[in-house]
Amino acid sequence: MRVRVLFFAGLRERAGAPSADLELPVGATVETAMDSARRATPRQWKVTTRIMTAVNEEYVPVTHELKDGDELALIPPVSGGTSIPSDHVEITTSSLDPLAFSARVRDDTDGAIVTFEGVTRNHNEGRKVLYLEYEAYRPMADRKIA
Repeated sequence: MRVRVLFFAGLRERAGAPSADLELPVGATVETAMDSARRATPRQWKVTTRIMTAVNEEYVPVTHELKDGDELALIPPVSGGTSIPSDHVEITTSSLDPLAFSARVRDDTDGAIVTFEGVTRNHNEGRKVLYLEYEAYRPMADRKIA
């Protein structure tokens, strides 16, 4: 059976490719596909952190059995959260302004608004950090947001 594996963020960089098309035996699991994907990319890579796995835009465990034509996404960890209504959720390529966001969600019934601004390290895994690039698995994110 054929399965396409999508690599996101640092995994894509380590693999040297955005995706890999695999030929797997019937009954293969996500874990099996990850092992095969390591050998099917231009560069050697390994998972250095716990990652999320999604098949056909639904999160699944590594024990999930794949089917012919499945699309497996390997998504490194991200953090965040909100208790604001979903009409305030968006994916944007624009710069974020914490003050504008705070003003948008401010309500006199709230006790606080908490925002976070991070500072980028100048190194990661022994290499100099030149820039950050954030990305989303857009089709899955749009569907989950909706």
